[in-house]
Amino acid sequence: MNHLIVLCGPVGCGKSTFIKEFLARHSNFKHVDVFNYIQRYKDEFGHIEPDGSLKAHQELHQELEEMGGDIILELGTNREELNLNGLAKLRDKYKINIFFCLLETETCISRVILRATQNQKRIIHEKDLRKKFERVWPDNHVKIAQELRLPYNILDMNLSFEEKLKIIEFLMQDIKTVAAAIFIRDKKILLVKIKNVWIIPGGALEEGETEIECLNREISEEFPGLKLANLEFYNNFIGQSPNRGDAINVKVYQGKMTGEMQIKGLDEVVDYDFVDDFTNYNLSEITRKIVNLLRQDGYL
Repeated sequence: MNHLIVLCGPVGCGKSTFIKEFLARHSNFKHVDVFNYIQRYKDEFGHIEPDGSLKAHQELHQELEEMGGDIILELGTNREELNLNGLAKLRDKYKINIFFCLLETETCISRVILRATQNQKRIIHEKDLRKKFERVWPDNHVKIAQELRLPYNILDMNLSFEEKLKIIEFLMQDIKTVAAAIFIRDKKILLVKIKNVWIIPGGALEEGETEIECLNREISEEFPGLKLANLEFYNNFIGQSPNRGDAINVKVYQGKMTGEMQIKGLDEVVDYDFVDDFTNYNLSEITRKIVNLLRQDGYL
């Protein structure tokens, strides 16, 4: 099955720059850019009416259905329902990996203004540009992708090209998706012990299961007295499973729980603890990455 890699993000976040270097390593891929379709409907001043934007995106998806081979697709942040529903229709034709590209708003804006200054044919009004960044991003895209059961990941565009390439090439493999949940009390995070390794609770998705459904099932299996609430996507992490060594992509959520903490005693979990000092805990590689990011973000 051919690959369809989708880079979705705001203008100025570095999608085009990355794709140019990616194609130098993967010349079998074809670059498809929604911007080229939008250009067809812009007037001489670079303005496009909503109807023209809609037609441009519709034409893009019509042509994607007719294309073949490996494709790397570049999308902006608008028309998310149309774009993601269109991609869902292609899942039997392509192995799809969607990357929501994140970069600081001010960095994106300064890049766009600089490019416009260098290209005297383009006139950019900063006020109009800032309006584009008022869209909620990427929360709504993540929600729709979850509902459609589309594979998605968050890609930090501050990473070097080699680091981003490593992530994308890793996820081009056939790897297992795992959902995991962060529960924090008084700056302490819940960890569970499986064999001799401590991880955050969760497990692998079963056929046709969403990440939220997986977490509800896994937590009910490991801690029958607990109920989950307010689960929100935090980030994704790639690496190897601690006990089997399988390549995994871990989708991590933050949430709350109610009920009584009690291990069922029949599954893999042999112990649990709320932890803020990890000195005497043998953390898995991915759990350590999660803990480090939580500290950086001020949760721990």
